[in-house]
Amino acid sequence: MAVGTYAGTSMAIAANLAAAYPLAIGSYTFPGYTAFYTLVLNLVIAVVLTPIINRLGSTKPADDTVAADYVG
Repeated sequence: MAVGTYAGTSMAIAANLAAAYPLAIGSYTFPGYTAFYTLVLNLVIAVVLTPIINRLGSTKPADDTVAADYVG
């Protein structure tokens, strides 16, 4: 989230607080909505980092909740 917030804010400032940002990749320029680029960036980061973080494992114990815990 922090990366997306930083990137989105930077793009908005670079575009003089306009909603559109001209994204340049190589010799191509793609004019588009800053929030869309930020969303795509956040999704890419989530897709890439989720398997990496999952492989690191968790030190938390497994959830021991059973159905009887919800009966009041």
